[in-house]
Amino acid sequence: MLSCISELISREVQDPIDHRTKWRSCSPQTPNDKLIDIGNQNNILDISSGFLHLAGNSLIPETIGKKCLEDAKVLHQVDKKFIPITAGRTLAVIDQHAADERIRLEDLRQKVLSGEAKALTYLDAEQELVLPEMGYQLLNSYGEQIKDWGWICKSHTQNSESFRRNLDILNRQQMTITLVAVPSIFGVNLNDVDLLEFLQQLADTDGSSTMPPSVVRLLNSKACRGAIMFGDSLLPLECSLLVEELKHTSLCFQCAHGRPTTVPLVNLEALHNQITKLGLMNEGSSNNKWHGLQRHKVCLERAVLRLNSAKS
Repeated sequence: MLSCISELISREVQDPIDHRTKWRSCSPQTPNDKLIDIGNQNNILDISSGFLHLAGNSLIPETIGKKCLEDAKVLHQVDKKFIPITAGRTLAVIDQHAADERIRLEDLRQKVLSGEAKALTYLDAEQELVLPEMGYQLLNSYGEQIKDWGWICKSHTQNSESFRRNLDILNRQQMTITLVAVPSIFGVNLNDVDLLEFLQQLADTDGSSTMPPSVVRLLNSKACRGAIMFGDSLLPLECSLLVEELKHTSLCFQCAHGRPTTVPLVNLEALHNQITKLGLMNEGSSNNKWHGLQRHKVCLERAVLRLNSAKS
């Protein structure tokens, strides 16, 4: 008798654990012998479960292309964080901070590459750097690129015979150079550590790198700090201008740090088709409602109610 009672208790304890932990794709797994009570779903429109889950692959777009932004219709700002748009047949949402960060980053990059925001700062006291043989060779190989960015170095030359002899013991023979000037990007002076990091990047990319890592970090930080923040209220015109500027960026779908600026939410055409099908299935009901949705006739009283609700 005691064993039967303990078995029943263990089952009761185990059941809630199973229901709490058995999740797949954000939907609880239910045993095959228990049907979902559709009648209790009248108040929620959830496209990730229920009938619409059957068409989940077609309802939720996997990607969105830049071409979709060309004719995007901008809707009102949501929660002072997001800008919803209808792009073609897709409803998408734009992160206002990430979008403005991308716009600012590309503007800052253009100013630096054009030389507008780049200057040369001569050091008050020249700085000596000790480089390994390989570092000295890199400095000579990519001297023009380094000088173009604003690092000016004076090397202590040695005779050619000594230099050839030292090639046999790379990284052992140290060379001394003098740092005379450094780049100034938007008023921020770079240093010798940034130079060595740039040398390493040039070596890794065979000289194809266009911008020192320290400059990239500086611009990313500056774009982020100056961008529109969550909580900033935007007028409809400001939302439209933000989307318009985002269209013309080269990487419009990611911010300075790689996070997405735009996320597709639902395929509107597929959603409309599914609702139409489910509406036909529900025609026999008395109140003609589905998931709490009901088509209302156009009337003046309803228009006044919606207008008053929008004003409040």
